[in-house]
Amino acid sequence: DPTSWTLLFRHGRTTILLFASPLTPFTTLKSELLSTLRERYPSGLPNPSPAPSSRATIALPPSPDDIVLGALHDEHDREKGWRELDTSEGESPQSLGLKDRAHIAFAFDEEGFVVEYPGYEEYDQAEPGAGGKEESGDDSEEGMDI
Repeated sequence: DPTSWTLLFRHGRTTILLFASPLTPFTTLKSELLSTLRERYPSGLPNPSPAPSSRATIALPPSPDDIVLGALHDEHDREKGWRELDTSEGESPQSLGLKDRAHIAFAFDEEGFVVEYPGYEEYDQAEPGAGGKEESGDDSEEGMDI
């Protein structure tokens, strides 16, 4: 569908792509995100930076209402961090001023937004002929039309 947007939902090194109308309510998008996460990560989401005392995975929430979404304060400067989006009834990506290919952080309850982007050193360590990116089990991209 030419009117669909690609939305990149990010947590740690995980990226979930959802294709949706810009007018799709966030309540629907969060349901689709949780459904995709349950399908892809039935044992829980990989913990982006596990401390020795923490678990290797993060349990998925029981309800889409437990998912918090965020957008970059400044899409040209990731160092400025993320702001929480108002995903109440009726709000959509377009109504909140997002654009096609928007990066949207997700977290569960109040854990905060943790999004990791590959650095140059990761590209430098890639094996020759590997397309410039090191393969790892933690990186994933999933997509779903809604």
